[in-house]
Amino acid sequence: MIRVLFFFCSIFVVHAQFKVTHYTTANGLPHDSLYQLFQDSNGYMWVCTDNGLLKFDGQKFSTYNISNGLPNNYVIDITEVEKSKYALATWGGGVQILQNDSIYPIKSSAFLKINQIIDHKGYWVASFGRGIYLLSKNKGQYNTERWYINKQIQKPVENIFFSIKKVKDKVLLFGGNNVSKDGLTGVYNIQPESKNIQKKFPFFTTKKINDIIPFGDNLIAITDNEEYLFNDTYILKKHTLDFWGKKNKLRLKRVLRTGDYKVYITENIETNKDTVYIFHPNDLKTPIEVIPLSALTSDAILDHNGNIWISTFGNGLFYIKKQSLNFCNKTFNSNTIIDITEYKNKDLLYLSLKSLYKRSASGDIEPLILSKKDDAFIAFGTKYTNTNDTIYINMGFGEKINIISQQIPISQIETNRIDFNNYYLLYIRNRLLIYKNDTRQTKIDLESSVYIKEIYFHNDHYWIATNNGIYIYNKDFSKLTQKITAQQGLSNTNVTSIAFNGNHFFAGTINGLNSIDKNHKITKFDIPSSLSSNHINTLLVDHNKNLWIGTQNSVLLYYNNEIYKISDSHHGDSSFSVNKIYESSDHKIHIGTNKGVYVINNQKGFTPESPPRLLVKPVSKNSFRANAIDFSGLQIVKQYKLNNDHWKNFTENTIDFKEYGYKNHIVHFRVRNAKSEWVYSKNHLFSITPPWYKSIWFYISTGIVAGGFLLLRIRTVNQRNAFLYSVLTKNMQLTVELDNSRENIAKDFHDELGNKLAGINMVTSVILANKELKKKDPESYKLLQRIRNDATDLYHGVRDFIWSIDAKNDNVNELIIYLTEFGEELFANTGIKFLVDNKVTDAQPLPFYWSRQLLLLFKEAMTNTLKHSKTSLATLNVVIVKEELSISFQDFGKGFDTQKLKRKNGITNMHSRAKKIDGTLTIESINGTKITFKGTLK
Repeated sequence: MIRVLFFFCSIFVVHAQFKVTHYTTANGLPHDSLYQLFQDSNGYMWVCTDNGLLKFDGQKFSTYNISNGLPNNYVIDITEVEKSKYALATWGGGVQILQNDSIYPIKSSAFLKINQIIDHKGYWVASFGRGIYLLSKNKGQYNTERWYINKQIQKPVENIFFSIKKVKDKVLLFGGNNVSKDGLTGVYNIQPESKNIQKKFPFFTTKKINDIIPFGDNLIAITDNEEYLFNDTYILKKHTLDFWGKKNKLRLKRVLRTGDYKVYITENIETNKDTVYIFHPNDLKTPIEVIPLSALTSDAILDHNGNIWISTFGNGLFYIKKQSLNFCNKTFNSNTIIDITEYKNKDLLYLSLKSLYKRSASGDIEPLILSKKDDAFIAFGTKYTNTNDTIYINMGFGEKINIISQQIPISQIETNRIDFNNYYLLYIRNRLLIYKNDTRQTKIDLESSVYIKEIYFHNDHYWIATNNGIYIYNKDFSKLTQKITAQQGLSNTNVTSIAFNGNHFFAGTINGLNSIDKNHKITKFDIPSSLSSNHINTLLVDHNKNLWIGTQNSVLLYYNNEIYKISDSHHGDSSFSVNKIYESSDHKIHIGTNKGVYVINNQKGFTPESPPRLLVKPVSKNSFRANAIDFSGLQIVKQYKLNNDHWKNFTENTIDFKEYGYKNHIVHFRVRNAKSEWVYSKNHLFSITPPWYKSIWFYISTGIVAGGFLLLRIRTVNQRNAFLYSVLTKNMQLTVELDNSRENIAKDFHDELGNKLAGINMVTSVILANKELKKKDPESYKLLQRIRNDATDLYHGVRDFIWSIDAKNDNVNELIIYLTEFGEELFANTGIKFLVDNKVTDAQPLPFYWSRQLLLLFKEAMTNTLKHSKTSLATLNVVIVKEELSISFQDFGKGFDTQKLKRKNGITNMHSRAKKIDGTLTIESINGTKITFKGTLK
C-alpha cells in the first residue's frame, strides 16, 4: 500500500503551492538508495534502485529483480528503445532488455558495470567509469564496442568521470563538480553513427558544466553558481546565482525549467545534503518553496505534466506537484468556525462558537468579542445589504458578551437577521418576522417541528430552506406559492443550504445535492461515496457561477457539469467538516471548518488537473486490462460502458465480460481523478462466442444423433414395455389367484377349525354347568375347565390368524376396526375407558404381512395395559403423514421402568414384530405408557 505524506501548512503560511509526496521503504520502495528516473511513453514512472527496477503507476510499485530474470538487483538506468520495450543498465550484469514483463540479456555486454544508457539513432550509448560502450544490432545480434574517453578527448588524466545526457536529439557529455571533484571541463557531442566525439559549444571550453536542459529553442546550463541561456552559436544570457547567501556553502547541481517556475537543486558541500529551491521565473531572490532532501540527489526529471521527481542516495523518492487550487493555505487555526462574513469589502470576520475574529487585508487576526459560554454563538445575522453597517450576531438565548474592540459596530440579537434594502427579516426556529423601516409588517409561523436554515430572495420570491423542505413565498409573504420536499423529488426533505447560479437553484440536504430549474423540475446529483459524504452543510455560488459544496468531510466544486473534489478531510482527518464557504470581494474562497479557516485564491477560477492516463489492452477474447496511471494521490474513478448501457464503476485492473450474451459487443472505458476531467478510451469491439458444445451446429448434430438414439430407444422401450405388460398381467393374475386362495383358506379354517373349536367350547361349558359333577369328580371338573379355556384361547388365536390371511383385511381401516373391537371387548367392565382417534379416511392398503404383525403387537400392548397399568383411560391414535403410518397406543397409568423389569419377553416381541415389517417402535413410560409404531407405506 502506498502511503502519501503531506507537508502541512502552519498558521499564516500563504505560499504553500506545492504538494510533496515522499516515498521510502516505509511506504512502498524496496530500497532507499535510488538512481536514474525515467517516464515512458505510456506514462509509467520507472525508478532504478539497489534492489531492482520499479514501475510505478501512482497506486503501487511493481518490482523487477533477480526473481524476474535479472542477473543481479543493481539496476542503474533505463531507457525506452521501442514502445513498451526497455534497455536496462545494470552494475555487473551489463545491458538487459525488458519486454512484456520478461528479461532478456545482451550477451555481448555480460558482466559490464554500466552507469547510464541512452537510445540514439539505432545505437545504445552506455557509460562506465572511464568510457562508453556502443551497442548496435546486426542480424539479430547486439555488438558491443568500448571507447575510452581520455583517448577520444585527448585529456591526459587516468581517471575521468563524466555524465551523458540526451538533449535536443544530441548525446552530450560533460562532467563538472556534479560528477566528481576533478570535473571535466567543456561539453562534448557523442556521435555513435560516426564513432566520434567532438567538442561542442566552444564558449564552455574552460567551464565545468553540472547540468544542461532544453528550454524552448535554446538551452540552459549551470555551473556551481552560474546559469547560462545559450544556443549552438553563443551565450544569450548569463547571471550569477547567490540566493542562498554568502554564509551557506552551496553549489548548483541540477536545474529544471517549465513555463511556470524554475527549480534548482543545490548541494551543501559541508553536509553533503541537497535542497530544492523553486522560484517564479522572474524572481530568483525569494523562493516560493524550499524542500530539504536530507540526502544527495541521484536524478531529477519533469514528468509529462510538468511535476518534479527526484531520486536520492539514501532518502528515497520525492514527488513535487504544483497545486492548481491550494487548499493547504490555512490562514487561521481554531477549533470550529461556524460562519464567515466581510465588513465593508475589507475585513473578514470569522465566527467561532464563542469568539469573533477580524482578519485584516494584511493578514493580521485579532479577536473582537468573546463569550464565556462555549456554544454561545449561532451565526451572523447580517446577510446581503447591511444598510446601517452593524454586524448582528445571533446569540440564541441572549448570552452576555465581552466586546474587546470597538472597531466594528456589533449588535447582539437572539435571532437570525437578513437585510433586503428597506426590509429585514428576523427568524428563529419556525418563526419569521418581516420588518420595514423597523416596523413589523407581518409574522409567519411554520409548523412547530420546522427549523429555518437559510432564506434566499430571487425573482420577487423568498426561498426558505428548512428541515421540512423548501417554502416559497411571494414578495409580501401573503401567499405560500409552493413547498418542495422529498415527495416532489428532493433527495431528502431536510434541506441544509440553498444557492442560485443565475439559472438554477441548488438545494443541499443531509442526503445529497439537487438542482431546481425555473419550472421547479428537480435533478438529483450523484456524488460518488469515493469523493465525499452526501451530507451537505453549506453551498456557495462564486463570481464565476461555479457551485462550491461543503460536506461533512470535503470541499467539492460543481464545474462544467462535473463534481470535483477540491480537498480531502484535512489530508485524511476524518473529523474534518465544512461549516461555511464564503467568497470575499477579492475573490478568495474562505472555508470555515472544525479545524479553522482555509483560503483558496479563486481570482483565476478553477482549472481541472491533468487527467490520468488510461491504458486498455485486451487480455483474452472477452476480457480487458484497464490501467489508470495517475500520480495525483487523489481518488481514481474507473468506469466502463458496454454497448448502450449506463456507465458502471469497476476497481480491478482486469475485467471479464464472459457472463454477457453470445453476440458482438462494444465496450468503452473512461477514468478520472477527483480533480480532473474524464479521459476516454477508444471503442473496443469483441465477440462472445458460445463454446463448441453450445454452438448451433453442435445442437443440430446432437439433435440428429439424439433423434436416432431416441428412435432406437423408443423401439427398445416398446419391446420392453410389451414384455413388462405381459409380466404385470401375469402378476396381477397371480395376485388375484393368491387373494382368492387366502380368502378360501380363511373360509376353510373358519368353517372347519373354527366351528370345531366353538363346538368344543359349547360342550365343555354345558358339562361344567352341572354342579354335581364338580362335587362327585372334582379332578374331571378341573380337566374340563382347562379344555374349555384352551379351546377358547385357541379359538381366538385361530380367529386372528384367519382375519390376517384374508386379503380384504390388508388395509389400515380394517386393522383399526379389528383393534377397536378387540379393545372395546377387552376393557369392557374393567373401569378403563377406551377411545380411538382414527384420522385415516381413505382405504389405505397395507403391505403384505403388516396386518398380522400390527394386530399382534397392539393386542399385546392392550393386554399389558389391562394387567399392569392401573389406568382409567386408554387411547388409540392413527395418522398417515407423507406415506408414513403412525399408530400410538397410550395409557395414563403408573408406567414402568424397563431397567427393573424381570421379564421383557412382551417388549422384545413387540420390537421384533415392528422390525419384521421395517418399522420402528418407541416405548415411553412417563406418566403412563405410550407405544408408537412408525413405518413407511410402499
